[in-house]
Amino acid sequence: MYNTCAIDPWINVAKKLKNQNGWEPVYWVEYTFDNAYYYAKKDPYVAVKAEFPNVVYHNNIDAWHGVFPEEVEKNYCNYYPDVDTVLANTMHEVEALTMMNRLDYDRYSFNFMEREFHYYNLFKHWLCVLDKFKPDIVISGNNPHRVYDYVLYIICKQRNIPFIMFQYYIVPGRIFATNDIYSMNGKFRKDVDEILSKGKVSYDEIAEDIRESYENTKKSYADGQLWYMTQNLKDDKKGANWFHLAYNYFHRTAKQHGEKVRRSAQTIYKNKKYTLENTHYFLPEFAKMRLEAFSYNKKLRKLYESLSENPVPGEKYILFPLHYQPEETTSPCGGFFVNQWLCIETLLANTPNDWYVYVKEHPHQYLSHFQGCTSRIPDLYRNLKKNPRIRLMPFNMDSKVLIKDAIAVSTITGTVGWEALVMEKPVVIFGTIWFEDCIGTLKVKDSKTAHQIYEHIAKFHYSEENIIAFLQSISKNTIKAYHYMGYKELSHLDEESSAVNIVKEINRLVSNE
Repeated sequence: MYNTCAIDPWINVAKKLKNQNGWEPVYWVEYTFDNAYYYAKKDPYVAVKAEFPNVVYHNNIDAWHGVFPEEVEKNYCNYYPDVDTVLANTMHEVEALTMMNRLDYDRYSFNFMEREFHYYNLFKHWLCVLDKFKPDIVISGNNPHRVYDYVLYIICKQRNIPFIMFQYYIVPGRIFATNDIYSMNGKFRKDVDEILSKGKVSYDEIAEDIRESYENTKKSYADGQLWYMTQNLKDDKKGANWFHLAYNYFHRTAKQHGEKVRRSAQTIYKNKKYTLENTHYFLPEFAKMRLEAFSYNKKLRKLYESLSENPVPGEKYILFPLHYQPEETTSPCGGFFVNQWLCIETLLANTPNDWYVYVKEHPHQYLSHFQGCTSRIPDLYRNLKKNPRIRLMPFNMDSKVLIKDAIAVSTITGTVGWEALVMEKPVVIFGTIWFEDCIGTLKVKDSKTAHQIYEHIAKFHYSEENIIAFLQSISKNTIKAYHYMGYKELSHLDEESSAVNIVKEINRLVSNE
């Protein structure tokens, strides 16, 4: 079973796995915004069915809306969630409800009762899919973070159905496979410890692309700015351009309905006038919704800037840059720490009273083409400001300046944590991320690990050998491939080599389970 996989490279991957392992695709969840469609004009449905005519194809937007293929819908009423299963997934349910913020663009169109129904609706449907098609393994293009595939993930984990997903390292074209959203399972740490214990630390053993990224990170923020940060700032200009929005509206609608340009079928957002299964927006409604979002973001930013202040010289502080939300980096990778206020409170509760937490909003939170309006409310900033040990930093302030003077840096899964390690600072994280295996990082998972925050910071000792050993492990345990929208263009890799390397990585992970 393939979950939200772009046709390039995943059809090639599926063909190779079928030929090598005898794995016949039985179910394919589409990735709607597939670059292969927009650049090569290949229809994902046609491409998948041409290679695998018997596969059941699930439209991505339908999946978002809880609409399943006919083969599933006709058996839907025969499935009922088991009470023990529901109880066992209570925490996951909370996370799933939070993920639904993505569907609620104005924050008032998808209420709690509707979200609960959607969660159980997805639960029942996936039970039906798994029982009817009996997949031996699920392969996901990346972390399941779109509520529909997150529910699939938690059911698979409970049923011990292998669920393999791919994540990217900081370098475009470097990825790795994992089978757990909530833990790296020591993927990189084992080799780090072995390299250090045997005295095999060697800068020359770091792959060239990884070494180059490391050296750039050590430079100024302008020179070493992460590739996706730069790209998103460029896309912001497009997102605020009405000609661009109109083009996307009609282009995506035509893809679904040909000449019947009646509604934006490619919009996942729920319209309060309809059920989620039947939701749609006419162009004037869609334009009004976007205008209101732009206005809301401007007001939020104005409020944030009115509450922000400059750093106080000589003050001891932990820097906590907020994550852009909604995004997989916090939901699901942060678990219950998707609530960033909880992270900040945990830091304050486990550090001396004369230590502060400097909070800085993410530079992409208000971008026009993003969904930040769904996941911030004014009370977040106001409540943070009430605590005398919390200071909101100016929005445009360079994060690396703040890192330089901080006693530590904390994040859920942000790459600012990696930057801080490179800049010789201890790091406290609250989620699952590739650099959690690097010495100098403390992962807070519960009260026991939270109580270690002060000691971790106070006793931290920087050693570049630890960083180099970690990069050696990254070089060994990642592959060169692309797996997701936009990465092919950035990585400059070809489809065949990516598919070959992905297949090897899947087989390696499966053989180790």
